Amino acid sequence: MLKIDRLNAFYDDVQVLYDISLEVRDGEIVTILGSNGAGKTTLMKTICGVIKNRSGSIELNGENIMAVPAYRLVSKGIALIPEGRHLFPELTVKENILLGAYTKKGKVAESESFTQIMDMFPRLKERLNQLAGTMSGGEQQMCAIARALISDPKFLMLDEPSLGLAPNIVDLVFDIIGKINKEKNITVLIVEQNANMALQSADRAYVMETGEIKMSGNAHEMLESPEIQKLYLGL
Repeated sequence: MLKIDRLNAFYDDVQVLYDISLEVRDGEIVTILGSNGAGKTTLMKTICGVIKNRSGSIELNGENIMAVPAYRLVSKGIALIPEGRHLFPELTVKENILLGAYTKKGKVAESESFTQIMDMFPRLKERLNQLAGTMSGGEQQMCAIARALISDPKFLMLDEPSLGLAPNIVDLVFDIIGKINKEKNITVLIVEQNANMALQSADRAYVMETGEIKMSGNAHEMLESPEIQKLYLGL
């Protein structure tokens, strides 16, 4: 599905990603762990074309997407749920969700896809006409996920989906991510600081430090790793 090879990226003249190589196979959930400043969000933005890489390659289903403008990647099946959700607070929940369907034509709000998404998020279904900025953090995260799903992605990226959420809502969000992966057959890449939830949910994992991949492997095996437990689980 996604293959990155020796990727290097910069902010102006400051290098932030160093020879990043990773792979996300079709149907997997893969997580990237790392502390603040490790380069996780920069990597997500580079995959999406918001930050241009200086060298290396990014392939989606065998196609090099480095030169594809960010706004065209949605039509290739990529959707990003950014850190902090980035909803439009003065628009309704329905309006925010439909913004994710800008590549589609016709009455998306009356489509089968929209109905299926509403069935997945009954809380949103009850609040379609409510201003997005008046909802709780968990409800806003659901809205951001629904906005991404309305574009019918094949590859979904989530940047810190648990950020600022209560523990019970974090459980709900990761349960939704699992359903999206299994029931909709959507490949998922998650950047996350909550190592415990991320590793429990993922098939494989990578660990980033200071812009480099330092470790990778089976997520459940890494959950049992003494090093991972010490660095990220506080054990």
